[in-house]
Amino acid sequence: MNMEGHTMKRTRVFSIVVAVCLTFVLLAGCAAPTAETPAQEAPAQESGAATEEPAAPASEAPADTGELPILGAGIYSAADNFNTFIAQAIRDNAAGIMEVNVEDGQADQSVQMNQVDTMLAKGAQVVALSIVDITAAPMVLEKAGAAGDIPVIFFNNEPDPEVMNSYEKTWFVGSTSEGGFGAQIQGEMVAEAWKANPSLDKNGDGKIQIAHLMGDPGHSAAQPRAEAVKKAIEDAGIEIEILAEDTGMWDTAEAKDKMDAWVSRDGDAIEFIIAANDAMALGALQSIEAAGFGTTLK
Repeated sequence: MNMEGHTMKRTRVFSIVVAVCLTFVLLAGCAAPTAETPAQEAPAQESGAATEEPAAPASEAPADTGELPILGAGIYSAADNFNTFIAQAIRDNAAGIMEVNVEDGQADQSVQMNQVDTMLAKGAQVVALSIVDITAAPMVLEKAGAAGDIPVIFFNNEPDPEVMNSYEKTWFVGSTSEGGFGAQIQGEMVAEAWKANPSLDKNGDGKIQIAHLMGDPGHSAAQPRAEAVKKAIEDAGIEIEILAEDTGMWDTAEAKDKMDAWVSRDGDAIEFIIAANDAMALGALQSIEAAGFGTTLK
């Protein structure tokens, strides 16, 4: 798989996040309180908007003071290498355009919710969030609305459409969770390797014995990925036997712990390990290397 191409795509995605955020900040002071006045007719710097709309001083502060607009950003967890990549991409693309401090949600929704409160209290004009638990999205939107209809951009973890449609100033940036396209490719790679290397069928039963590390069940992509990778293998005419399956919570250490237990129980009977993200794959690799299996497990 071309990782350079994936990196370029990811960078473009997060450039879009920042570009969308900046667009909303620039338009925030232009939004009229009623539908009759088009946004273009009320630029914040050219009108007396601060006098006419005292309820929204935070949105107009950067225009009045010359300071950079504030983006409140938060990722799911800095313990996950992909989330770390996201955080750095946001910082890089926001440099010189927006003031941003990317918060680490620590895979804990209560921690992240406190961070959202702090972002809004400090005057964030836009909130961009990889939410820990999508069921908490309505509360995030409620807080943003109470703070002055602050735009909210979710990325990486997609709330339900009903939730997204409940708040006018909310968007999602990322790949669709429907279908698990990346996991489909992963399954096709497994099938291709299996057919090209008969020796991988170590017990000669014609089935792939799999240990499967799934993502956080609270993440919108977790279940579609789990289903898509299995379907792709089965669509290639290969039967699957799941020896072990559980969530590794996108985390290297947790995946290693799960894999340690599975290797101890099932050992060399495991023919393939499937992980739903890079971090868990690294944890699985650490586990099988420590157990002395080397490359005998895939």
